[in-house]
Amino acid sequence: MSYPACVIAPLLLVVLGLASNDTAPARSVSQGPGFAIETHSHRPSTEPVLVVDARGSSVDHVWEVPAQQPFRELVASWNLAVPDGCGAVVELQVATGSAESAWLHLGEWGVEPQQRAPLLSPLGQIHTDWFQAKEPITQARLRVRAHGSPAAKVRIARLDMVLSDRTNLSGKAALDARPPVERSRWARRLPVPFRTQRSAGETIASRVCSPTSTSMVMAYRGIDVPLETMCARAFDLPNNIYGNWPRNVQAAYTFGVPGRLARFSHWRDVEQQIADGSPLVISIRVRQGELRGAPYEKTDGHLVVITGFTAAGEVLVNDPATSDVAKGLCTWSREDLEVVWMGRGGLAYLL
Repeated sequence: MSYPACVIAPLLLVVLGLASNDTAPARSVSQGPGFAIETHSHRPSTEPVLVVDARGSSVDHVWEVPAQQPFRELVASWNLAVPDGCGAVVELQVATGSAESAWLHLGEWGVEPQQRAPLLSPLGQIHTDWFQAKEPITQARLRVRAHGSPAAKVRIARLDMVLSDRTNLSGKAALDARPPVERSRWARRLPVPFRTQRSAGETIASRVCSPTSTSMVMAYRGIDVPLETMCARAFDLPNNIYGNWPRNVQAAYTFGVPGRLARFSHWRDVEQQIADGSPLVISIRVRQGELRGAPYEKTDGHLVVITGFTAAGEVLVNDPATSDVAKGLCTWSREDLEVVWMGRGGLAYLL
């Protein structure tokens, strides 16, 4: 059985990397493809405030990131405090050494804008919630704009950008050379409560894996929101989807759970997250037979929660696709997840 796509994820052939781990059991576990990733966070000590003027708009807040190395893909996320009667728009501009794009519409929150920036430029395109370049990009800018009721104030708590190039595996050796995370710290299951998307109602149940997975991690953080409420908050009306990546992060923030988007190409970083007590909501895409032990044979796009690892290094997962808890608490191999997750972008919500 397959499920309708919750998100759109790109496709890539996978290069596997193997490395031995530090302690018993002696079985080696795969450490991942190790493609190039840069993570940039903007968390000013004094939160920028955008005040809507009498014309119903605000000045812009622009955050610029020069890339350490050229990139081909970008995801961004934000935590914004947007009051009722007000809206915020997030736009992206990218540049090479010789050209720059127009501002592109990346996302919005609150009151809909009267008009939206384009999604396409000669340098690349927005695919719903991520940017794909047509050539290597060296610089990126995010712009936040507020609109709506005069004197309304939008506060910017944080902005994040993740730049990546899955054709560049040059960083893998350095990743493998890092000290391992002590196995006793990551070989555990975090107590993330299981939820099923099937409880959301027949009309949307097949579409709400993202807010369901997000709500599991929110409950783990102590914020228990009814699934129907979370689905409504995360719904992306212009695209008619529930699985918009940055919108789910922003929805969690409005309930008091801050977060960001991230990409992962190395298991050591995932082990560190679990060691730190942080589950991951991950985006997967599965072809027939690629994911052994899943409660479906294939899916064009789905989100699940990584909750830990077994002592042998297998991955423990809460999968909301089924209402059967026994089937929803899954144990999957790293090798399979390198294909259906890391090899297709390694996208995760960190809440």
